[in-house]
Amino acid sequence: MGNLDFNPIFTPKSITQSFPGQVSRIGSLTDKALQVNDFVNRLESETRKIEAFGPEIPLCMLLVNHAIVELKEESMVLMNSSNAQQELEEFMPLKNTFDDGDANVEIIKDQKDKENGDKKNWLSSTHLWNTNEDLNQKANLEATQMIKKVKQEENKEKEETEKENAGRAIRKQRRRWSAELHRLFVDALQHLGGSQVATPKQIRELMKVDGLTNDEVKSHLQLTCKPTTPLRNILSRVIFFICGFMGLTFFLSFHLANSQLNEYYYYASCPNLAMIVKYGVWAAMKDDTRMAASLLRLHFHDCFVNGCDGSVLLDDTKKFKGEKNAGPNRNSIRGFEVIDNIKADVERACPSIVSCVDILTLAAREAVVLSGGPNWPVTLGRRDGLTANIKAANTNLPSPFESLAAITAKFAAVGLDSRDVVVLSGAHTIGLAQCFTFKHRLFDFKGTGQPDPKLDTLLATNLKTTCPNVAKSNTNLSSLDMVSTYMFDNAYYKNLVNNAGLLESDQALMSDPQTASMVNDYSMYPYLFYRDFSTSMMKLSNIGVITGLNGEVRKKCGEING
Repeated sequence: MGNLDFNPIFTPKSITQSFPGQVSRIGSLTDKALQVNDFVNRLESETRKIEAFGPEIPLCMLLVNHAIVELKEESMVLMNSSNAQQELEEFMPLKNTFDDGDANVEIIKDQKDKENGDKKNWLSSTHLWNTNEDLNQKANLEATQMIKKVKQEENKEKEETEKENAGRAIRKQRRRWSAELHRLFVDALQHLGGSQVATPKQIRELMKVDGLTNDEVKSHLQLTCKPTTPLRNILSRVIFFICGFMGLTFFLSFHLANSQLNEYYYYASCPNLAMIVKYGVWAAMKDDTRMAASLLRLHFHDCFVNGCDGSVLLDDTKKFKGEKNAGPNRNSIRGFEVIDNIKADVERACPSIVSCVDILTLAAREAVVLSGGPNWPVTLGRRDGLTANIKAANTNLPSPFESLAAITAKFAAVGLDSRDVVVLSGAHTIGLAQCFTFKHRLFDFKGTGQPDPKLDTLLATNLKTTCPNVAKSNTNLSSLDMVSTYMFDNAYYKNLVNNAGLLESDQALMSDPQTASMVNDYSMYPYLFYRDFSTSMMKLSNIGVITGLNGEVRKKCGEING
């Protein structure tokens, strides 16, 4: 491990230390004064820009104001010195040469002080017939009075600001924040992504409470989520967690019973969730590229049976049989160990917070993204189911042997339409299929003893090599998309247009004019497919979800909590 000692490369200096030193290198006193005044004006302009953040950066504001006062003092001294010099030069130009007869005037110059540019030493070492002591005293008096006046005005403004803020605080406290009002406040804050990004106006608009003002929301936001340090980017997640914790006693009974899915559901309680899931999926795909398609299919089979509740992950128990051994799933669905590994990592980071079904939903999205497909927002907050339904798994899941009408009806039963059928079938652009799911198309299509006439002959010939007409070949694997097996793209639809769809249910999409039109569109416009696939996946992941106090958050995805 390297040395953790902090050794700064340079020692920073304050403005009042460094800037006057830079100005002192300017020859003319007038130019020096103008330079300082210009810097003061720019500094005051920048200060006005950050005044709104004054309560959060008090030390910064104090230092800046101190620098402004110091520079103003420096400016006054330079201006008065410049005026004195001009009056002296008016009587006797310093750059002129003098005759031998000018004995009444003696000029003594200290070469060392001249080189250093110290105006005080230069003036004191120059002996003239008129020293202008009265003028210098008057100038110093005026400078002192001006500085006192500036400080008095600043103190007065500060006192007025403090009184105004105190008055606002009293007025804001007049509203009594009930539990229901605070619940609306926290919901709005969570929806907007936390106190570090949400503004009082945005929160008020989402709360939709008559008579509520931005000042009242701001006051409540500061009271509930007031940061104690200006390092907002470091403490933002901690602040948001504190906000939720302080509001828990107010809205727990209301919020949990009526909670909805939200993209920021785990923003405070498990901020690294997305990265943990992404890494888990990436690691699994690194060892087994096929895993991307398996995770996507696992999510699909979960949501089609009793909704997206993680029931497909459950093992058999004495009370029920799991869905893993249902006909469409037996020796087919896979990826359980990937979800279990991710769940273990999540539990180490956020114990008993994130449901298994939310992990599965995120994993399906990451599988598509890591395969080159589209990204889409995943709303979170699902709860895990308490049982499995093997009967529903046997009847509700679409089969590659079914007609397009039967498959469309099963989609409609869960709230999906014909476009969703076409779009979600596009998931077959990645992954493999076992030979038994399509071998009948090669040797005995519908009892004819002949191959499926709609199947491309070259494809049929190649498939017969992989899947010979013997029973032991049933579990052999073939690519669903021969063009780009592991790349999520629109080649699947191009294959259908060319009669090169592997499954009978896939090629059936070309048998209906409506679905065939969609297939043609997606084969030509990949971005259209990506857009609609994202939409359909969001619809799929919201089927029959469990929220609020229902269900549970499993500690292990394969079993319900004891």
